[in-house]
Amino acid sequence: MRTKRLLAVVMLVLLASAWMLREAGGRPNPRTIPRPPTTNGGAGLDYTLSEGSPQRGREDAVPRATATPLSAEDLQKVLKRLPPLKDGGEQKPFALREKSLPAPRPGRTVPLAFPPPQKPDAAPSVTGGPLQVLRFSPEGDVPIGPPLSITFSQPMVAVTAHADLAAQGVPVRLTPAPEGAWRWVGTRTLLFAPKGRFPMATEYRVEIPAGAKSATGGVLEKAVTWTFRTPPPEVTSFAPQSGPVALNPLMVAGFDQAIDPAAVLATVKVSAGGQPVALRLATPEEAEKAGHPRPEGVEGQRWLAFRATAPLPADSAVNVAFGPGTPSAEGSRKTAQAQAFSFRTFGPFRVREYRCGYGEECPPG
Repeated sequence: MRTKRLLAVVMLVLLASAWMLREAGGRPNPRTIPRPPTTNGGAGLDYTLSEGSPQRGREDAVPRATATPLSAEDLQKVLKRLPPLKDGGEQKPFALREKSLPAPRPGRTVPLAFPPPQKPDAAPSVTGGPLQVLRFSPEGDVPIGPPLSITFSQPMVAVTAHADLAAQGVPVRLTPAPEGAWRWVGTRTLLFAPKGRFPMATEYRVEIPAGAKSATGGVLEKAVTWTFRTPPPEVTSFAPQSGPVALNPLMVAGFDQAIDPAAVLATVKVSAGGQPVALRLATPEEAEKAGHPRPEGVEGQRWLAFRATAPLPADSAVNVAFGPGTPSAEGSRKTAQAQAFSFRTFGPFRVREYRCGYGEECPPG
């Protein structure tokens, strides 16, 4: 019963409050309106919307300024204070860019045939008089013979196909003459390109005989001769070296040019413990087993495999000397100095050290 009475009293108070608000201003005060429960548990901001009404009695709150129109005489006084207007001051001519430079005048047109007619070119250094040899190469000792080159002072042939030039012959004698081909580079330079390269261990003699004529009538008054030489054979690799090695090792030497193994072996001297050692060529089976298969014949072979005829003494220094006088299979020149190598054979089997542990003493057990 008390609960029902309490609820009735609360309802009457709410009705009375609403009627008083309506009579007071016609719109409720947001602070007095009960807020509905929030959905976020009371966190954040709550907003309440209500109808608004315009404020009354504020239309004339800001007074207007009073104004009096100027008379015609006063207006003229104001206009006279302004600076005079300039007629056409705002008008400017169109901004044109600077004129382009005049086009270059064309040069003189010279009609020419293409390709131009073939004719001998003039020698830049000597235009007349006797024929001369300006330069030549190679000369002297050369490691590998480059192509032979000769330049004359006057045109020697007409400009035409190289095949036609080679058929005309050349005014040069090369002795010995290896397999190769002559050709002209231009009208004054003559080249000889050997097949592959110039053979090694060979001395070459080049001669341009007196009386050689140029295409313009010049004559070589005195013969021009010179020589160049390719080197004799040289050992580029040898095995074994250092050691110790077995008592009957296979000795293999590599050369920078083709050799005759039997002829080279005749110039090889081997000593062990100060005593000379007899040698023999390795058989094809021995060379192939060691990774050096012997080609058919000796032409082009650049290595030599050989062995001692008997086992070498143990624990001995072995010295191997090639030459002097080592021949080549490519030319007649022979080596003037010896090339030496050395290794050592195994010594007798013996115990050099023994121990039972890392300490100096061995405890029992």
